Amino acid sequence: MLAELVRQAGIHVTDPKVILNGMTIITAEFKYKKQKLHFRDSMQFLKMGLAKMPEAFELTVEVKGFVPHLYNHPDNYDRVLDTLPNKEYYIPEFMRPDVREEFEE
Repeated sequence: MLAELVRQAGIHVTDPKVILNGMTIITAEFKYKKQKLHFRDSMQFLKMGLAKMPEAFELTVEVKGFVPHLYNHPDNYDRVLDTLPNKEYYIPEFMRPDVREEFEE
């Protein structure tokens, strides 16, 4: 991730400020021209998935839903879909059984 950001921004990016826990990046901050870009690994601060946060903090928000991560590919960037992508783009085989059951509904 760090190498790609530096490659994309070139000489305009400052050296990142990175906080590590062993080899795990906890936070990384970049300055690119007048912009700041922050990455924070929320799982390092809160030991729960993002989908569980609204209930934990008693928030009323829209449900996160499922993201078709495998569909995020340059070939699909300009594509307009009439329906959601096929199930395999959501990688259901890597979901916990309870989450997969919810996904299949």
